[in-house]
Amino acid sequence: MYLQLRGDELHKANQILYILYSVEKNSYSSLSKLGLQKLIYLSAVLAPAKKIILSIVQFKREQRGPYSKDIQNIVDHLVACGLVDVVEFKVTYKNNSIAYYRISKGGMEAVKRLILIEKESEKYWWMDMITRLSIVFSEDEGLDSEKELVGIDKIVRLVYEDLDFKSVENDFGVIIDAERSTLSASLIEFTHTYITQNAELLDFDDKDIIELVIMAYFEFLHSKYLDKLWKSNSVK
Repeated sequence: MYLQLRGDELHKANQILYILYSVEKNSYSSLSKLGLQKLIYLSAVLAPAKKIILSIVQFKREQRGPYSKDIQNIVDHLVACGLVDVVEFKVTYKNNSIAYYRISKGGMEAVKRLILIEKESEKYWWMDMITRLSIVFSEDEGLDSEKELVGIDKIVRLVYEDLDFKSVENDFGVIIDAERSTLSASLIEFTHTYITQNAELLDFDDKDIIELVIMAYFEFLHSKYLDKLWKSNSVK
């Protein structure tokens, strides 16, 4: 059934599996549909740093941040195929629901085979880096002072500070073409150029440079969130 997906959908399915595999490897935990959507968004919006080719994902601006119906449909398909498990399902406020996912043993075997292919290995490296950084930053207790979110879901606070998301902050339903971003891409390109120009002094290879660029952008989002939080507390 997994192979019934074709072209772009199959590539998106692989990217979902890579993130869930990375979560399993790095935190041994499940990931909610909220967290999964946000990690996919970050991997897409930050892609200009590596000029890595990912399948184009369009997100809508919704109440809980950028959301892609296509991603959710593919996750449901992966569950039906036995590559992803639903480990928890909750009904929340106003009959909204949230599912928590974990990659299955079959899904892990699929990833191990896929990353033997060079292009897929590079995509996995990218997804793994975004996931690892998200795990690190989500461990900051100050990232969700209202205690609404737990675990990797707290990364949504940083996504809210992304420049492209902020540009459509009040326009619910608007499409965010994450992989053709402009504001975020411009800042990333500036950082990338600066670090590259000084790479010889730092003795960095290409992947070192990219990881440093992405770390810098995560820190930028983190500082923007903390600044907003400080201003909010000052008003109170």
